[in-house]
Amino acid sequence: MRAAIWRSAGIVLVAAMTAAALYLPPTAPPSAETEPLISLETDVTCPLTEPVGSRNNDLTVVVSEPGTIGALVFAAGEELGADVVEMPAVGGTRVDLSEIAAVAAAPTLLTFPTGIGRGESVLYGETSISASGCAVPTNTSVSVGGAATDDGEDVALVLVNPYAIDARLNVTIISENGTEANRDLETFVVPPRTSNTINLTALFPGRLRIGAVVTPEVGSVVAGLRWSAESDLAESTAVPLADDQYFVVPATDPPGSTRLILQSIESVDVPVRVDVTTDNGEITTTEEVVPARGSVDLGIGGRRRAMTVRVRASAPIGADIRMAGRGGRALLPGTVAASGLWFVPGAGVGPAGAIGKVSIHVPGGNQAVVGIGPLDGDPTREVEIAAGRTRTVRVPAGISNGVRVTANVPVILSFSTERDRALGADTALPVIDPGD
Repeated sequence: MRAAIWRSAGIVLVAAMTAAALYLPPTAPPSAETEPLISLETDVTCPLTEPVGSRNNDLTVVVSEPGTIGALVFAAGEELGADVVEMPAVGGTRVDLSEIAAVAAAPTLLTFPTGIGRGESVLYGETSISASGCAVPTNTSVSVGGAATDDGEDVALVLVNPYAIDARLNVTIISENGTEANRDLETFVVPPRTSNTINLTALFPGRLRIGAVVTPEVGSVVAGLRWSAESDLAESTAVPLADDQYFVVPATDPPGSTRLILQSIESVDVPVRVDVTTDNGEITTTEEVVPARGSVDLGIGGRRRAMTVRVRASAPIGADIRMAGRGGRALLPGTVAASGLWFVPGAGVGPAGAIGKVSIHVPGGNQAVVGIGPLDGDPTREVEIAAGRTRTVRVPAGISNGVRVTANVPVILSFSTERDRALGADTALPVIDPGD
């Protein structure tokens, strides 16, 4: 259900609402005092790495202090290979997985025994680029979606258990038909140090949109989605359900189409407010209802200019941005975090000729002065972004393994990489030392 809207200079007002729609009061934007903090972790799992294959896999890791990084590739309960990388200084480095394990697709566990950190996996080939984050295994519900099986393209849900005990899960598959029935997924077991792949195309062909919500009952997992098209590859790591989340959508060339996919496992309808803010600060607001145990697909428009999408719901839901255009595609998860300090592994990573970008949104009421530079150095470029605005900025020349972004006020960040018809993107996480 969508409310009619009409546009004025700088804002779009809701003109008509039905009695069935629940008004969602505005929520204060993140501020320096109230920002949600996501800390670096002592171990993370990268669910979609490919140590050896037809594509190159750059795994970039960032650490908060000098020390060592442990990298372990595993599958089917076996440790396939391990290595220790020395980090003499704060910053980032690339881990060459092909020297650790000769396997086409297997997850990677990163440990930081002398520090804390995170990682980003970027896959690229002749016609494809994809990016997916490394995440902390969780025992709460996580969501990933935005793919489609209607053209017979391969869509796979990857469930990874890096620990030494079984993980028992409830896997809910959601499409335009609502919750898809499959008893085998209601109590799904992932053995220790194992990655299980569910072929969603084979189980649920012909779906215009498809995603999953994974709820651990025992143990914990990391989930990822791999969507293989004829020319490009889109990947995304699952994130927790949220009732207020942001998507910073980059300006791309070609601009292509952008769609917002919402999904819910709630037993009742979930009213949702969607605010789309253009790069000049103009806001378009719509009201939607995500049906009980169902999904909604909203067109957001082209990406000729950067924009930010904010989704507020009456209950925690899953949400993903699907970006497409001229054969290229990418999936972008949401975030709940704003910060003045970001280490962004993966930004600028890609094949020769690729264009790396960071997209920055200022959610608060003050102008941001943003510095962008290498992970281990000072800013080499500075930009000013007005309050409430969004801007896409090219990664400075000479940076190829991630960027460090600083700002005088909390900002929200994503990164993207383009080449020809290939497109990869991911939402960044701020790097915040728990001691700060």
